Amino acid sequence: MFNLNSLHTIHCSLHTIHCSLHTIHCSLHTIHSRLHSIQCSLHTINCLMHIAEHCNQLRHHTF
Repeated sequence: MFNLNSLHTIHCSLHTIHCSLHTIHCSLHTIHSRLHSIQCSLHTINCLMHIAEHCNQLRHHTF
């Protein structure tokens, strides 16, 4: 059975992967549309903020 920390670690890893994919997706879109790239950047920033909020708390517990 997973404890809360390992679930949290998985959750954070998935978020990190998700954000990386967004960043790649955004850089592809930048070629097509400047507006889309701005929206993308905001989304990526939100993504990173979410990781910072949740995953930094986790790091304090585990390391």
